[in-house]
Amino acid sequence: GFAGSEADQSEQLFDDVRSELEERFRPELLNRIDSICLFNSLNQETLKSITEKQLNELTARLDKNNVKISYNSKVVDYIVDQVKDEKTGARSIRQIISRDVEAAIADRLLKRPDAKALKILIIKNKIAVQVVKV
Repeated sequence: GFAGSEADQSEQLFDDVRSELEERFRPELLNRIDSICLFNSLNQETLKSITEKQLNELTARLDKNNVKISYNSKVVDYIVDQVKDEKTGARSIRQIISRDVEAAIADRLLKRPDAKALKILIIKNKIAVQVVKV
């Protein structure tokens, strides 16, 4: 049969969770729970949006130090592809940006402290940073 509307599915899931809680915990504990929140897994588009937001925040931080950075959609796709564990979801995006992107930018700026514009690229399936002449 048909699964029904998203609202029906959500309500059914909520009822299933509530039943499961009632089977496993005593009423005294359940009465202390104010609300139950159900979260859906993040889809690729949402992960891309979060990645772009995080990269834009990095861009703004560097802009305050007079360093311009640019990146393209391949960089966003690369970061989203690195998110392997769905349980950590968006938290791992920040870690990947810190470990891969920020570290590459720092290395480039240490080698070329006079650089005022950088371009983030994917080269040989890795993050790379190039100095751009302004």
